[in-house]
Amino acid sequence: MGKITCDAIKLKLAQKLKTQFSALEWIGVDITEVKSIDFLQPILSGDFMYEGRGEYDFSADVHLMIRDKNSENDFHKEFYRIYPCCKMYIEETDDDFDVEILSSIWLQKKF
Repeated sequence: MGKITCDAIKLKLAQKLKTQFSALEWIGVDITEVKSIDFLQPILSGDFMYEGRGEYDFSADVHLMIRDKNSENDFHKEFYRIYPCCKMYIEETDDDFDVEILSSIWLQKKF
């Protein structure tokens, strides 16, 4: 398989976080109040270097649409950063690669 790039890893990680949102353990937000992920930008460390399958750290900026406390049908956007970093596992398959989230996802609200 060709070289796995940082951009490809970020894209696959963002897809995984969005598609498995309700199955993942999010800490720092009540996911029952979250309508959707409005924006998600994964962040790999400045010295990140993919060296084959294994565990790697990641963070992300996340914007969530949260249900308003006063109205069940109204939502507002809240801004978060995944911090501290979470663990992901990357493994190559025959013609692609897969990313799995290994740890709880801690969200710190940004003001």
